[in-house]
Amino acid sequence: MMASRKELGICIALTLLSIGSVMSQTPVIHLTPEINNQLIKSDQYVVFIATSDTINYTPITVRNLTKATSNRNIENTEVIYWICITVNKTNNEKWFLEFLDAHTNSIEAFRYRNDSLIKKWPPMGMDYAFIKKNYQYKNFLFPIEYNDKGSSTFLIRVRSTSKTSFVFKFRSDIDFISFAKNEYYFLGIFYGIVFITIITNLILFLFLLERVYLYYVLYLISCSLLFLSEDTLGFEYLWPSFPLVNKFINTYSPILLLLSFYLYASRFLRLGNYFPSAKKYFFGIIILCLIYFLVKITTTNSPADYRFYILPFITLYGAGIYLWRIGARGARYFVVAHSFVIIGIAFLIFRKAGIHILDTPFTFFSLNMGFVIQIAILSYALAERIHEFKTLRIKAQEKLLQQLKSRQEAQRKLVTQLEENQRLKDQLNNELEQEVQKRSQKIIDQNEIIAAQNEELQKANEKLLDQGDKISKLNEKLDLDNWALKSNIKSITEARILSKGVDYLEFSKLYPDQDACLKFLSEKKWPDEYICRKCGNSIYCAGRTPFSRRCTKCRYEESATAFTLLHKCKIPLDKAFYSIFLIFSSRGKITSVSMAEKLKIRQSTCWSFMQKVNEAIRMKKNAWESGWDSILIEQIKTKPTDAEMDEAQLLDES
Repeated sequence: MMASRKELGICIALTLLSIGSVMSQTPVIHLTPEINNQLIKSDQYVVFIATSDTINYTPITVRNLTKATSNRNIENTEVIYWICITVNKTNNEKWFLEFLDAHTNSIEAFRYRNDSLIKKWPPMGMDYAFIKKNYQYKNFLFPIEYNDKGSSTFLIRVRSTSKTSFVFKFRSDIDFISFAKNEYYFLGIFYGIVFITIITNLILFLFLLERVYLYYVLYLISCSLLFLSEDTLGFEYLWPSFPLVNKFINTYSPILLLLSFYLYASRFLRLGNYFPSAKKYFFGIIILCLIYFLVKITTTNSPADYRFYILPFITLYGAGIYLWRIGARGARYFVVAHSFVIIGIAFLIFRKAGIHILDTPFTFFSLNMGFVIQIAILSYALAERIHEFKTLRIKAQEKLLQQLKSRQEAQRKLVTQLEENQRLKDQLNNELEQEVQKRSQKIIDQNEIIAAQNEELQKANEKLLDQGDKISKLNEKLDLDNWALKSNIKSITEARILSKGVDYLEFSKLYPDQDACLKFLSEKKWPDEYICRKCGNSIYCAGRTPFSRRCTKCRYEESATAFTLLHKCKIPLDKAFYSIFLIFSSRGKITSVSMAEKLKIRQSTCWSFMQKVNEAIRMKKNAWESGWDSILIEQIKTKPTDAEMDEAQLLDES
């Protein structure tokens, strides 16, 4: 117990020492009746950085204080800032110390007089519910009561995850009430205008189905969310007990604003018509900004730098200026409307950076007023767009009416023409009927004449039929005589051949080609029946070559020349037949030279074939008396071997 009291005494002594040292470095601000509000300049307060947040009985100790390099801005979001403000109040009015940055995560205030703590306010800010504020006002207020005169020091503990500026003001209660009333009145009008514009454009979208109105509604909603998070009216009236909702909207509403602004601006400016290729470039900038915002939020758990928001805005604004210069009518409204917004953004950037230029209510609410002017101009532009649509619709209706009149006139002319055509048609039909009647009568007369002629022809046909029957009988007799004559001619030719006095031309009439020779040879080779050389089967079918026979059992195929005198013969069959005839008729005395001259083939070929024929004649008994065709099939008397049959079949196939 004694030790704890000793430690408490040491801490109190250190605290008194630290407060005194801090107060000695802070200039005094005097509150007088002549001034109702006073903006605290950066040289009128001192900012310290607490590298450690350990607090024992007191808010601050000397050991963990470091003086900040800048009194205007929060440069490091990882540390705690302490602001020391000394004020001297000499009147009986009530004053408020107002901290204007409502986006601070946590702010806690302590008031000292003569190194003694006389007032402590609980922590407030974005991390706490709005209803925990000591005053239900959008900014942070720390009062100095009516009879509380003299000098005192405010120590304000600030922690923020976003880089912002220190903006403090002293206001009298009369000035605060007047300003707050006007401020909330103005903001109410502002949000009322935005709400009415949203409803109006939504109705226009439902009636006209133009997506530009829908995108404009999304743009207004995202702007409203951004303004509600910026001036904390959403936190005050819509979600006062949910700081996480307020933090979410404050973080992600700029992303929604960028996306909706791109959709609305590209549709309003018709970038797809003027810049079909650059539209992808604008969209790429928006995507890069969105990626940057998301990476910034996920890595640092804090919103992106507010200065980066203006990059895509300026890009589309520049596109609008270019379109205005090349004659796009709607672009001028876009440029003029957003020029007022740019002025408001410029004042906002100056205020965020701690640069207070023309610090008046007009400059403070310049972004809201610029947005209202933008709504008015763009609403006029959209109304003019509707007027253009209406004008185009009227022109289209007038054009359609003119077309209908022209069509009606054309229909009237068509009806007149159809009536004239019908009259001409009736006239033509009457003339045609008269002409048809005349021609019909003429045809009837001609039919009577034709009928009489047909009777005469019928009688003539009957006579011709009788004559035809007689001619048919004569033809039958002539056919019999012709057949007998042909048979006599063939017999005479064969007799002449056998009489050995026939030349090649006359001989070729009996055997004109190879098929005739093969047919004769086949009949000689198989005069009565067919017997297969391989299996002895007697049933056959036609083979692949002319006049060849194939066994139906073993499929062995045999040509007409196989195993005959003409097997492997190199001379055409008709000439080979005549060669055999010449050898036979000359009883082997004809020379190969004489035969070559008659057959027009080489002498060596004739000589080889003559040797083969003479050999067959010598092998056959009584060959000279049997006739020249008796030696054609001389070689088939002996049964060949299987190898010889295979060789003969291969030669026939080749």
